[in-house]
Amino acid sequence: MRAANTRLLTICGDDPVAMRAEASHHLAIYSHAARRDALESTFALSHTSNLAIGFRTIGRVEEAVDLCEKTLESRVRVFGEEHEDTLGTRSNLANFYREIGRTEEAVDLDEKTLKARVRLLGEEHEDTLATRNNLAIGYRMLGRTEEAVSLHRETLSLMERLLGAEHPLTLSTRTGLANGYISLGRMEEAADLEEKTLEISRRVLGTEHPDTLISRNNLAAIFAREGRTQEAIELFEETIELTIKVFGTEHPNTLICRISLINAYKQAGRCADAETLAADPRFPA
Repeated sequence: MRAANTRLLTICGDDPVAMRAEASHHLAIYSHAARRDALESTFALSHTSNLAIGFRTIGRVEEAVDLCEKTLESRVRVFGEEHEDTLGTRSNLANFYREIGRTEEAVDLDEKTLKARVRLLGEEHEDTLATRNNLAIGYRMLGRTEEAVSLHRETLSLMERLLGAEHPLTLSTRTGLANGYISLGRMEEAADLEEKTLEISRRVLGTEHPDTLISRNNLAAIFAREGRTQEAIELFEETIELTIKVFGTEHPNTLICRISLINAYKQAGRCADAETLAADPRFPA
């Protein structure tokens, strides 16, 4: 299991192509451990946690939630409420809950995790900063936009000072702040932030990294809302092909990009292109 878990850790968060190809293999390892009643060993818990992250990466979020809930229950029992592995799993579960619309539960988990991490790790630890960013996302999704923007701003300032402007967490927080500005109608500020984020993501993470693709889609959506329709269409068209390659046609990120491009085509009066994409046989009916 050690070798399998090392491999799973390598691909679970950043390599959807490999994760899709290997998901059944890693699920079989999990099932084997379950049959042996060995799911609470250190390696088994780590494998299960990474498998949940991998399922989320390839869009199988309900399965990710199920695995993460089981992992959290086991880690609380084995390690206690405030062990670093328990807190990490609780943070992951909050992320998964947000993606399936259980936002209030996600915020509750993040608030508890943040209090524990501040007390145990300090205000400036990387894990504490990551939880602050996640909590801000949850606040925005609940409509607590001013709180979200304020928390994102504070967190971004800390991350730029402590982690650097090009750290993946810094980039994620910058995107979160851009989304907050969108919610407040501050589109020029949002576009400026996301353009900077995309430029760094392309250079540091690569053109096909999941975070780069999310940033590309976000920027295209901002262009569309600003009325920069042709720029939005060009960026969406480039992004959707990369998104299909990386995530596949059934992943939520791909479906969001597809819907956004269809709407941009309609906004530009290109109804035939919108109908062609809507009927594209590559996508599920």
